[in-house]
Amino acid sequence: MRTVNRRDFLQLAAAPLFAQLPALERRRTFEITTRIQILKPAGPTRVWLPMPLAVAPDLDILIAEWDEGVEPILTVTNRVSTTDRTANLTTPTVPPPLDAHVLDRFLRPTKLIPTDAMVKTKADAITRGQGTDFERARAIYDWVVARTAVDSDTRVDPNVLVVHLARTSAIPARCVWGLGLASSNATKAQQCRAEVYLTGLDCVQLRP
Repeated sequence: MRTVNRRDFLQLAAAPLFAQLPALERRRTFEITTRIQILKPAGPTRVWLPMPLAVAPDLDILIAEWDEGVEPILTVTNRVSTTDRTANLTTPTVPPPLDAHVLDRFLRPTKLIPTDAMVKTKADAITRGQGTDFERARAIYDWVVARTAVDSDTRVDPNVLVVHLARTSAIPARCVWGLGLASSNATKAQQCRAEVYLTGLDCVQLRP
């Protein structure tokens, strides 16, 4: 078995993301066990398993390899300690990043998060009259919450929709994927949260 650093694997520079928010005192500890078994292997087998960044900052992807004829079974256990975080929305005190370009990637469109003319038209209508990025983000959040309440059958994740509209409104944003650790079955506990970068407030999580 061997390991590889995902940053080397993707051959990308490791640019910082959003800075950490102030942590509260309450901590909870969880144990996450991942078990992989390839039922019908054909020849040599290779498995790529993402690792929690907070647990293994220098080991982003674990690669396991088995020779032909060896039953490929892998069990990985991670112990994770979590803490609540908070952002003071009334007093902007967080200085901007030294290099503002680190936020550029969170403004660019992607294949799954386009910022085309149709999205821009909607974003402009939602944020019309709102000056600061905080005001625009609040307008987007309120609109998404209201839309979700009216159309509960929508197929678009409201968190992804927030990121669509935020990026189109010149607000750095990203989707953060993780696990709802209160669940006993991690395979059914995957969650997405929208995070936006607001001037003076740093990274703020929105949960529509």
